[in-house]
Formats: sequence, C-alpha cells, structure tokens
Amino acid sequence: MTNSTSKRNHAIKIFQPTAWSKFRSSDLNLISQKSHDAVSEINDLVRKLSKVTHVKRVQAIAPNYPDKHWIEFELQLYPDTQLSSEAWDKVQDMVIDCEWMLRDKSTEDWYFHAVVVDKLSLIRDASKIVNDSYHLKSFASFHLNLVVS
Repeated sequence: MTNSTSKRNHAIKIFQPTAWSKFRSSDLNLISQKSHDAVSEINDLVRKLSKVTHVKRVQAIAPNYPDKHWIEFELQLYPDTQLSSEAWDKVQDMVIDCEWMLRDKSTEDWYFHAVVVDKLSLIRDASKIVNDSYHLKSFASFHLNLVVS
C-alpha cells in the first residue's frame, strides 16, 4: 500500500442533514434541516393564527419559492366579521415573534407579513403554499374519524 492510497482511504466525508420537499414529485428539491425546522415553525404559526377569533382560514405563501425566507400569511375571516384591534395586535405579535425566533435560531433573515383578505389568493403553483389551515382541519377531522370508528 502506497502512501497516496492510504490518504485516499481516509477522506473526510461531509454530511448535510436534509429533508425531502415535494415528496414523490418530478422536481424534487432538497432543503436544509434549518429550512425544515423553519417550515415546522411556520406550520405551528398557521395553526395558532387559525385559532384567533373570527379567523376562518389561514394560508402561508412563499411567493419566491423555493426560497421560504419571505412568507405572506393571508387571514380569511368568517363573513360579516372583523378582527378587533386586540386580535390584530395579537396576530402581529405572533407573526413578529415567530419571525425573530427563526432569525435567532437560524442566523438567517426571515420576512413575515400578515394581511386580512376577503378571499385567499388563487395560487397556480401549489408548491408556493407552505401551509393552509384548511388542510390542518381536514386532516384533524379525518384522524378523529379513524380513532372513533
């Protein structure tokens, strides 16, 4: 065994933890573990925002997908309702707290914006939708049906 062969056998391997995005898709992308953790935090925020009084549905959109550092949260209210100033302040606080928590954890810049809309945006590219509270409620009720049956 030569000296150069032994050096090749001891090569350092670098491992980057990743998670699949768009599972079973033709344009499969890998996202870093930090981004995966961010998506989890965004999902939690969507869940919390959907529980605010008079909020019917929340959609988190990444307009520059696959870059998920800019997220727009659209809040659709029930008909003939509006958010009180206290509820809007609560929404803003939750959004800002999540944004800054992600900045602290990941040392990356995050930009979150919340807006109340009459109708949610129709997004042609579904991959831009990070989360939708409708799917959270649908999955939860589906899961409950399985447990009860």
